[in-house]
Amino acid sequence: MIACPPPGGYVKIFAEPLEFVDDWYGQAVSSQEGISRLGDNVLQLACARWHFLKTVAGPAMKQELIPFLVDEARYQQAADLASSSFNISWRILVAAQRVFGAGVFRGESAVTAPPFFPTAGRGNLSYWNTGSETAPSVVCLENLPSTPQTWIVG
Repeated sequence: MIACPPPGGYVKIFAEPLEFVDDWYGQAVSSQEGISRLGDNVLQLACARWHFLKTVAGPAMKQELIPFLVDEARYQQAADLASSSFNISWRILVAAQRVFGAGVFRGESAVTAPPFFPTAGRGNLSYWNTGSETAPSVVCLENLPSTPQTWIVG
């Protein structure tokens, strides 16, 4: 600690990266250098995404959050390998959200869904719900089940 720090503050540089470990229902999630990991690369995602999902989806999913995220990461990996897979620019999604007053996003996976929608999911599966599910929706049809008409209603 500096006894008399300069008025503008200071930056401390560490020789080794800092690690923060979350104990999520008995499972250790290690966050370091912008990446959160579970076990020996069972799950690896951006720290910001981990902290976001544990905050908005964690309270409802509890101990099911990590198995769910592992499944979603596998789903996303398969979607990324598919030749037709693509992600819509967040600028476009923000514009659609503003134009239509949308509060729900449907499509993509939990590890890629835009965090600025109060409610998000794919098909009948909800990732997080901090808003009204009856709000107008933005739907990405590309990564939805092959028969989306079974769940898209009016």
